[in-house]
Amino acid sequence: MENLIRVNNVDEPTYLKNGMFGYRVVHPTKNPDGSLNWINLICGGWGNLITLTILLLIFLSFAYGVNEMMTGCNDMAENPCKYTDLDCSRYFNGNPQTMNNIVVVEDVNLNE
Repeated sequence: MENLIRVNNVDEPTYLKNGMFGYRVVHPTKNPDGSLNWINLICGGWGNLITLTILLLIFLSFAYGVNEMMTGCNDMAENPCKYTDLDCSRYFNGNPQTMNNIVVVEDVNLNE
């Protein structure tokens, strides 16, 4: 702790440490009364906690979106007649589960 500089603020002391890239703020893991400061111990300060929370929310929303998209794709693959205007009784005998891997559609214009 030879490079640690204490700066007294009104609320709590701030510690600066001289490192390779200049001075940086060091968040102590213990409060002045000797109790553990859990935010600084786990996350390194409130700024890091907020950043971690935002990144976690972005990741969870991305995972939820992918899950919803895959659910929709699976539903569409299981029941294609629900999502098309084709007369499915003509191709599947009324049951889309009877279709094979390849369905030949004769008179559908795909350019429209």
